Amino acid sequence: IGGTLDVTSDTTIGGTLDITGATTLGAITVDATSTLDAGANKWTNIADNTAAQDAVTQNYLETSFYRVAAWTPILEDVSNVAATLSTATGRYIRVGNLVTCFGKIVASSIAGMNTAVYLTGLPFAMSLTYRASLVANSAGNLALPAVGINITGKADTTTRLILVQWYQANGPTFISPANWSSNGQMEFTITYETDDA
Repeated sequence: IGGTLDVTSDTTIGGTLDITGATTLGAITVDATSTLDAGANKWTNIADNTAAQDAVTQNYLETSFYRVAAWTPILEDVSNVAATLSTATGRYIRVGNLVTCFGKIVASSIAGMNTAVYLTGLPFAMSLTYRASLVANSAGNLALPAVGINITGKADTTTRLILVQWYQANGPTFISPANWSSNGQMEFTITYETDDA
């Protein structure tokens, strides 16, 4: 077709319709045995999907299904008194409702902190149906037993985790500010499910 094809009512094409120029079409229905082939060209200006069988757009993938961005971890006590951090960096990957956060914190002051130590600032709220998992990949300058220690985290609310030390002789105990020195540091990974859109 070299000119304009204006179809104003239902039309059935039994063979191949070869369109080489810019074309505007209304609603198109393709039977189950046929396909729409754009060749090396792109389908552009497609609306985001709203039904189960709709095509998925790049915008939907990047904003609703797959996201990668920075986040800022916060170290605080039970009363929300926060440590002063010289380093607080993080990156998260979200695929559907599964969130994986990577982070690094280095404290410069823990003045005023009491009782237990919590990690918060998560990019999405945690679902408490299935508990989050926190694993410390490395840690330093902490007043913890010298051997046989693992640092994990337990979801306290939907927005923060309480830090736990697992010691082979004594089992799990909460980490307190006394365990976390003024220059304590930790690199960690958190994995959890979210119900946030």
